Amino acid sequence: MTSGTGHRRNRWAPRSLARARSLADGWRIWLDRHEKPITAAAIVAGFLTVVTTLWLALLALDPDLRDHQPSWLRWFGEPGTLWAALVLAGLFLLTLFLRWLPHQRWPSASTTLALASMTVGAAVLGFTSYLRCHSGPAGNGALRAVYETLLLFVGGLDDGIGARCVDRYPVALDVARIVGVLVLLLAAVAAGIKLFRSQIDRASVRFGGPLTIVVGVDDDVVALVRDIAQSKIPGTQLLVITSNADRDCVRATREAKARIIELNLDEAANLARLRVWHRARRVYLLSADPQSNFTRFNEIDEAVGNRGRGLGRAHIRVPLTVRVDDPWHAESWRRQLMSGKRRRWAPEAVGRYEATATRLAYQLMSRPVTPKRVYVEASAPLTYSLLLEFSQIARERRLTEQVYDGIVADRGGADGLRRPDLPAIPEVTVLGPAAAGLQRDYEAQQERTGAGDSDLVVNWSPDSAGIERLDGILLADSLAPEADPRHDDPVREDQTAVILERDTPEGLTDGTRLAARFPRLPLYVGGDTVGSLSSGPVVGELINFPIALDADKGVPQDVWERAAILKHRLYCIDQDPAKPSAAAWDDLDEFYKGSNRREILNVLWTVEEYADCTWASLEDPPLGVPDLGEVAESETVQGCKDKAALLGIEGDDFDDVIHYEHQDWVDYHYREGWRHGDAGGSGVERKKREFATRTSADLIDWDEYTQNPDNLAYPARSLLRALQVLAVLGFRPMPQWHDYPRQPTLVTATQLTEPFTWRDDHRDEKVGRPGDWLILEGDTTRTVVDEFFHQHYEPVDGQPDTYRRIGSGQGRRAVPGEHVHSLEGDGRTPDVAEQGDHVFRSARGDKWRVGESAFGDLYVDVRQRSPWHDAASPAPRNG
Repeated sequence: MTSGTGHRRNRWAPRSLARARSLADGWRIWLDRHEKPITAAAIVAGFLTVVTTLWLALLALDPDLRDHQPSWLRWFGEPGTLWAALVLAGLFLLTLFLRWLPHQRWPSASTTLALASMTVGAAVLGFTSYLRCHSGPAGNGALRAVYETLLLFVGGLDDGIGARCVDRYPVALDVARIVGVLVLLLAAVAAGIKLFRSQIDRASVRFGGPLTIVVGVDDDVVALVRDIAQSKIPGTQLLVITSNADRDCVRATREAKARIIELNLDEAANLARLRVWHRARRVYLLSADPQSNFTRFNEIDEAVGNRGRGLGRAHIRVPLTVRVDDPWHAESWRRQLMSGKRRRWAPEAVGRYEATATRLAYQLMSRPVTPKRVYVEASAPLTYSLLLEFSQIARERRLTEQVYDGIVADRGGADGLRRPDLPAIPEVTVLGPAAAGLQRDYEAQQERTGAGDSDLVVNWSPDSAGIERLDGILLADSLAPEADPRHDDPVREDQTAVILERDTPEGLTDGTRLAARFPRLPLYVGGDTVGSLSSGPVVGELINFPIALDADKGVPQDVWERAAILKHRLYCIDQDPAKPSAAAWDDLDEFYKGSNRREILNVLWTVEEYADCTWASLEDPPLGVPDLGEVAESETVQGCKDKAALLGIEGDDFDDVIHYEHQDWVDYHYREGWRHGDAGGSGVERKKREFATRTSADLIDWDEYTQNPDNLAYPARSLLRALQVLAVLGFRPMPQWHDYPRQPTLVTATQLTEPFTWRDDHRDEKVGRPGDWLILEGDTTRTVVDEFFHQHYEPVDGQPDTYRRIGSGQGRRAVPGEHVHSLEGDGRTPDVAEQGDHVFRSARGDKWRVGESAFGDLYVDVRQRSPWHDAASPAPRNG
């Protein structure tokens, strides 16, 4: 099936689907705006239900009261009729519906409350009915009424209510009997559901749709699972797999509408037998033991591969979050998996220290006035995590400023632009004896990840810390030149903040002592001894925090969500805020959120599949983030290609990636109910997309789309921006290694007895040492070490000093600007790779650069090219 055929079919998708989506969006907006009136209406309906119930009870006690009703209302409560019962049932059901409507779900404990209300109402109506019918001189009427009222809830329908009641049979008793039986049936159904809940959950999961899967829960992750439930992809079920479902933490996840499957997780192979992974859209492995998580992941990954059914959508990496509390281990694992061959997954690690650091950093940065300095005296894991978080925020801020400044320069002014509200990055000072070691860890990590230099300023003070030393530092800050003498307090709120970690309850008093001395000082004191985050300042500006996996609202749940938010922020800079696609992230429609997430995850896959790249690991050379400048509106396709080349993606490969990205973008719109068509307007006012009608003129095949060359610029710029965002987050493309057969050409070679100086194709000076081999090939001269020579050259019989190249070499395309230290260099000055060069490596890890001109003479280029180079158009992926 060709691309054109596939999308021609989609183009005629029923318009009713798009209309239904649009109406659903409008309905949700209306509900949000009218939540308070709907709640008020529910209260009124509930009040009328109570009044109606009480009036029927009074009529049961004294039927003559009906004669005092207005003439138009005397039908209400007439014995032998159902109108009163229908009114009461309607009011009760209306109350329940209005309680459910605002959020499309039942409030907590609503089922229990509804059954309790029905029970009380039936008891009142039954008691008043039986009380009148059994009243008499015997004096036991009340007891008889209680007895028969209780029989209502066990199915008793005794009609022996006395001769005096036969002619005036109360409507209240009819209602009480019906409701009593309903309560009995509903209670039985609820008990059955609870008893067979596990089987019901399994059936729901088996026959349901896409899943968000959590494996392993404990008390530490309950808050995280609740956050996962709130932020999961719409239309997916939350599935929690646990070894023991009879625990409070599991019950808490059930309250978050999770489906529970009980499984022996001590045998990781049990996970592989579950037939749910092909429907996974997100996977979380949250055991406190990281090794258990890794073992379970290996079983899941192997099962997915063996069954051949794919994972989610086969061409999209599925976000995988693994709990690893050690921040050093977490960083190493996510990089290792990202650069490996398991392309099904978009790995992320979450841990107590990293989550706590992210929460603290976001709280500090969201204060009305951002502190200029932050002093940190905490354990090594928390301090390290805080430094990484602040440095990442600084990089994101710098990229946003660069984009904004570039757009201003491109447009010649800031008219119509939205300057992002970016808080200043504070200067961080690390206190305590561990500072020296942390400095080495932090600097090595910043260099290895290749995310670019951060604007974060870090000071290291390895002297012993403590409250008195902090007191002296804070007093010294108050006397600094920038201190504002108009403040009575010695430390300004916008000048300094302090983060302390204490392991004992006694140590927490350091925080209260500092808060008492500096009441306006933003002070965060926490540790394992703190049970929960303070809802507000305890003393002065003191906040107590736990070392926990809790997540604040508005904090990205993982790095892929963070990438989607950052890309959207950059997109909004030059967009009209009235556009639905340019709303702030928290207010953004779920369709556009999903589109941003889709693009990030799709780029991870397409860059590997069509650009012959993987993602840089900790073992790859630290390349940093090249200065791509601003991806402006005026940027041409060729300009985007040139900038992508700095990231290691060649021009033809770049074409393939944007080709596939467009196909996936089209498929996403069709899956979400959009259709191809004119979005309205004419001339320069012609609109490409209309959100209200879910119509777009760009939902066409690639061949048709590219008939207008101007169309190529936007997807090229969008792809380059996505690559830029990923690079700033530490994920940059790295060309993949391949085995290149060596050209079997003949060379002349002699072994050196003294040093020999020569120049490579870049005119860089190289030195061959005694024992190396001098190779002559035409006008080319070079030297290689003895071990390499014997591995890759063989003598030619009957021709002295003549050798033939043999075997293959493991190489990859070089990234422009990459530094390569070769054995023939001086050991200090590296070779600097240029566009078109290759890097090769030996079995023991030695590397050397091969220039573009020499590569074709030395190696056979067997690198797989995308089939799209030879095909008019690829088949679409509609699933």
